[in-house]
Amino acid sequence: MRKRRRRVVGLAIVLVLVAVGWLLFQSSPSEPTRATTAPGRLEALMPTVPIDLVIDLPEGAGNAADDYQKGLVELRQEGTYEKVMGWRQRDPGGRRKPFPSRVAEYIHAGAAKTRMTFFEQFILPADAVTDRGLDVLEDLYKMAEIAQTRIQLDRRRGQSRQAEQLSQDLLVFGYHVTCERVRVAGVRVGVAIQEMAVQSMIELQDERGESEAARRGRDYLAGLKEMAGKLESKQRETTGRGAPQAGDLLSIARHDTDRAWRIEAILKLGQCLHDFVGWADRRAIRRLLDQAQRDEDSFIRAAASRAASQARKGAARSQHALPTGERRAGMPSDKSSQRSGF
Repeated sequence: MRKRRRRVVGLAIVLVLVAVGWLLFQSSPSEPTRATTAPGRLEALMPTVPIDLVIDLPEGAGNAADDYQKGLVELRQEGTYEKVMGWRQRDPGGRRKPFPSRVAEYIHAGAAKTRMTFFEQFILPADAVTDRGLDVLEDLYKMAEIAQTRIQLDRRRGQSRQAEQLSQDLLVFGYHVTCERVRVAGVRVGVAIQEMAVQSMIELQDERGESEAARRGRDYLAGLKEMAGKLESKQRETTGRGAPQAGDLLSIARHDTDRAWRIEAILKLGQCLHDFVGWADRRAIRRLLDQAQRDEDSFIRAAASRAASQARKGAARSQHALPTGERRAGMPSDKSSQRSGF
């Protein structure tokens, strides 16, 4: 009986030593999987159909972010969003009421400008990589919903050309949001806004019998939906996984041409340090975070600093503080816009 017990104990010790040896002496980090090695997976995504198929991009001077910030200030006044969403165009006496928001005017002003750097202009990098960054994106989407309400009002009133002009403005707004590339959620919000705008343009053009313009709109809309699908797939297979592959996250953080994805991978790597990863993975992650904290891009530095800080504080708190997979209230739903990761 004692011999059997000794054999069991001896076997257990051997297994423990093997496991410890694997963790301590693993010679190289995990290899990336096809989720990041497949062709095009580390390239910045844009619609396969160019936007100039449907509109001419603006060439105006200035920064559109200044105009969008004015819209955001109005939106954040108490009750603005709810007032517009519940608005009725006539009072009890049947008289027309003025539209209760100038957000569409601010979008129109911003849509005339080429440059748009909202996060760089108004959001501190240390805030951009937290929930505050997602709050801003949620509000930008609400601005688009207000503009869409105004488009539908103009359409019902027979002001088709005015409605289409605002639809074009909304399309540029969405394009601006898509292109800033600070958070992956921002890319998806921008695409969702563009889809909203193009759909309105198509409907207005169909009503006027402009079949060729509507056809070009449908081609661009198809390109947006294809891009949305690729974003969802990449997020699901990399940063959105419950147990992400360290090799994939390291590959994205080092080599992805899209800053937003590099930032998201860096944030996830801070959480990954608490998972069952090998010693070599931990060493590679810490080395990458250390290098990223000296990056020339302030948003990359902020993401690395936050990831390193959360790694020190513990897994329970980091899982709460690093939002990479959940959809937020007020954002486009997975079903309606085929997005995930809010």
